[in-house]
Amino acid sequence: MGDFTDAKGRTKKRYPHHLVTTPYEKLKSLPDSAHFLRPGLSFEQLDAVAYAASDLHAAQALNRARDQLFRILLSLCPPSAA
Repeated sequence: MGDFTDAKGRTKKRYPHHLVTTPYEKLKSLPDSAHFLRPGLSFEQLDAVAYAASDLHAAQALNRARDQLFRILLSLCPPSAA
C-alpha cells in the first residue's frame, strides 16, 4: 500500500490490486466465516447468487431498478410551483 501526494498537495492511498476485495470475498476469507452465516445458509448457496451475473450485468440491473424506483417516487410527488 502506498501513500502519495497529488499535484494539489492532498495525500491519497493506492492499494495493490490483489488486496482489493468485495465485502463478500472478505467475509469468505475470514477464519470460521461460516459461523457468521444464518443457520441453514451455506457459502455454496451464496456463491450461486453472487456469481450468477457479471459485475457489469449486476450494475446494469441495479441502475434499472433505481431508475424504476425514482420514476415511481416522482409520479407520487406533486409537481412544485416553480
